[in-house]
Amino acid sequence: MAYTTQLGAIVALSFLSAGVILGFLFLKLKRAAALMTANMVGAWILNDSLKILFHRIRPEPFFGIPPPGDYGFPSGHSLCSFCFYGMITAMFVVRIRNRAARSVIVTAAILIITGVGLSRVYLGVHYPTDVLGGWSIALCWISFLLMFDRREEPQVPRATGIEPVAIDALEPL
Repeated sequence: MAYTTQLGAIVALSFLSAGVILGFLFLKLKRAAALMTANMVGAWILNDSLKILFHRIRPEPFFGIPPPGDYGFPSGHSLCSFCFYGMITAMFVVRIRNRAARSVIVTAAILIITGVGLSRVYLGVHYPTDVLGGWSIALCWISFLLMFDRREEPQVPRATGIEPVAIDALEPL
């Protein structure tokens, strides 16, 4: 669980986010890069703001782990990992046509997001409601941002010189 929780750590998510954003820019997917940037910056701002607003004390950690130095609600690992893996999944699923590939991506995201959340409770650094709150906030944030996502695809040129035909002008077979 100590390794699983690191999939939601700020250091890991910062490097992963930078890599994904650079990948989108390399592929000339500017809107996707901008949305991913807004997603992660917004997730960190939401997390820090809500921790200050709620001032929820953390439980006593298990296994001799030193307690994190900030408040407990919402779980930052849960919120930020859901934002990162959830947004990547949402943006990839609409851009990939292969059903099997989409299923693998969705399943992997669900396993990682769930694993990170459960690891926070297992390690004793969060209450279950901290994790559920983080997931709920992330779902709302991603849903809001996805309203601005439009698949960036090449434009198909219009056919020229083709006249539409009225249906009643066709002769029966």
